[in-house]
Amino acid sequence: MEIPPFHCPPPNPSAKIKFPSHLQPAFNASSHLAAPVSKLLRALSCKARKVIVIHDSLMGSVIQEARLLPNVESYIFRSVSAFFVSLNAWGLEGKIAKDNEFFPRDIPSLEGCYTAEFSDFLASQFNNNQKFNSGCVYNTCKLVEGAYMDFLEKQTAKEGIKHWALGPFNPVTIPERSKTKRFCLDWLDKHARNSVIYVSFGTTTTLDDEQIKELAIGLRESKQNFVWVLRDADEGDSAARQAHGVQSLVVGLSSNY
Repeated sequence: MEIPPFHCPPPNPSAKIKFPSHLQPAFNASSHLAAPVSKLLRALSCKARKVIVIHDSLMGSVIQEARLLPNVESYIFRSVSAFFVSLNAWGLEGKIAKDNEFFPRDIPSLEGCYTAEFSDFLASQFNNNQKFNSGCVYNTCKLVEGAYMDFLEKQTAKEGIKHWALGPFNPVTIPERSKTKRFCLDWLDKHARNSVIYVSFGTTTTLDDEQIKELAIGLRESKQNFVWVLRDADEGDSAARQAHGVQSLVVGLSSNY
């Protein structure tokens, strides 16, 4: 399968909207896969009793052919949390959640989180394609998000759409760089259960030095032990961070520093 060549500019750390908009050309290019994927589905449906397609949530338009083939089922893969999907399903972003046990009050709005171009792209993938899916697969587990998985099941019970929590998904091959991993596990083993905060903003959130410094100070002032995951792309000016004591906070994995 081929797509036309495209160019993704380097990320702009000074962008007003922190979403990785430099990847938009790659998102747009994926739409060119619709024709070859449709051809493949038709060929497979003639040979197989049942064809199952699991696709990224941003590629709904690519598998439109699945709705026309009686022995083909498509399932959305959700890489975001079940909490986030539940929030959108109930339309609560930016609103006050009242009289429910699932959502906190005063939920922040998503306004300004996406570029206008990506919002349009997102709508094109969901508006006409989501209702034809047979179910959703989530990169989560019921131990962590059981309440929200149950909530989603109830929301789509009439449509017969199922939801599976099959995560967390780990790399197929884990490099032999176990020193850091072992250090984290040894450090965690020294602390009581439910006494460590895990801080991670995912792979699509970019933080500038000022934001990281504020988060570091907040974590330190919380007097709570924590593990904070920072992407390589957010490393920025490590010298400036060290001057503010941020480096020792991250490396130390504890607000005691």
